[in-house]
Amino acid sequence: MKLIYTSIALYNRKQISKYISRNFGKQSVQDFNERVKAAHKSIKDSPFAHPKDWDLSTAELDVHFYIINGLTKMVYVVEDNQVIVLDIWDTRHQPPKSVSH
Repeated sequence: MKLIYTSIALYNRKQISKYISRNFGKQSVQDFNERVKAAHKSIKDSPFAHPKDWDLSTAELDVHFYIINGLTKMVYVVEDNQVIVLDIWDTRHQPPKSVSH
């Protein structure tokens, strides 16, 4: 299964990496990137095994999530044999009320 990122997901991943680097160092960024790679593999292998995000899902769109670490969440949908990563966000912030791509 193919995995693609939306532009907002790419932007937020970069911003989170910069924040981690500034505040916790290079090793923490490497650890974060390894967790993201593990998320990619898990989601590509079993996209529906991860919980549905009931706050973001709609009647037309089933949104799932994967917890990368205690503070970071990857949100995605599955369409046409593709996993579309909609966003990666710091879970300490309020998520949007709905997601579109």
